[in-house]
Amino acid sequence: TEIGSRDDQDEFGYDPIFSRLWRVMFTPSPPIQKILHSKLSSLGLVPNEYVGSHLRALYAVEDRPVDIINTFTENALACATQIYPGVPIFFASDAAQALEYAQSFNGKEVLDYNDQTIKLKVLTAADGKKTNDDGKGNSTLNHPWHLDSYVGPVENFYDTFVDIYMLAMAGCVTFGAGGYGHWGMLIGGHTQGHLLQFKSLLR
Repeated sequence: TEIGSRDDQDEFGYDPIFSRLWRVMFTPSPPIQKILHSKLSSLGLVPNEYVGSHLRALYAVEDRPVDIINTFTENALACATQIYPGVPIFFASDAAQALEYAQSFNGKEVLDYNDQTIKLKVLTAADGKKTNDDGKGNSTLNHPWHLDSYVGPVENFYDTFVDIYMLAMAGCVTFGAGGYGHWGMLIGGHTQGHLLQFKSLLR
């Protein structure tokens, strides 16, 4: 029987066993392990005690208007507060604009879905990184590298794998388009603790 089939109710589906198979077959390389430990420490995050939120803002496109990316970002953060209110949020995205906008919500007070005021703690792997001048007086982050889009030194992809493991180590994960956030959920084994992102804006 193929993995994921439900012909026999005693058999596991694909999602529940993915994490076990991944841990048997793969382990982070020493450089990535070192960055992961450093990132958890610098951000003050404890595995399973934060929410992972992934936004694929540039799915199927090279760029989007800033206001649309910002709306998507708010939605992703709102979903994170819905799934597990009041805990830190680790936010990852393929768009530098989304990362910067998400960081601007750190420390802000919003209403959760029970109309209770909570203070957001939003953290990203880009926290503390230097930004780059775009030539117009704006200081911006570089877009993270895509696994399927570029060829370059292996070190350029470290942040991509750090993000996926940071999502995997979260207590629960919210994600939308694309397979990256879903991949993080599967690696972490959060099959009963995830939320798909639809329209759910911060208030």
